[in-house]
Amino acid sequence: MLDAGPNFDTYQWFTVANGNATPLNATSQTYLADEEGTYRVIGVNLVGCESQAESVVFVDCDPVIIGPTAFRPGSSLLVNGELVNQTFKLITLFVDDEDFQINIFNRWGEMVFQSEDRNFKWNGGYNNRGELLPGGTYAYVVRYRSSYDPQDGIKEKRGGVVLMR
Repeated sequence: MLDAGPNFDTYQWFTVANGNATPLNATSQTYLADEEGTYRVIGVNLVGCESQAESVVFVDCDPVIIGPTAFRPGSSLLVNGELVNQTFKLITLFVDDEDFQINIFNRWGEMVFQSEDRNFKWNGGYNNRGELLPGGTYAYVVRYRSSYDPQDGIKEKRGGVVLMR
């Protein structure tokens, strides 16, 4: 959804290819771009001043998996009145819920945590129970399937996180 902003009296949307603009016959503040390409909007404000902007729309829905490099269970770090970084979790985009799996290993290769829930939270304990694990670096392996391109099969991402005590 492209949005030209509310400060104009009229709007005109175009597609742009090889420097040539083709009108889209769209005159609202927003335009739903349904394919890749360059889009231009010309807005005219109440006093007749014209302004234009271009946006490039492309499909880039490759899975994204990011997470912190360290966390401290039981910490009392407050941000906006909320305790933060007490559990290890990942931010996942364009990742299918059904084929998600994470395994976390200690330095000897023993699996200390496993989940098939994309919204998991690891508290730093052995299988998320009360047994506190020692501080150190823990390796993880995430197996996942793209929600945008599921035909690409199961992929794998490896990383590490430092458990601070």
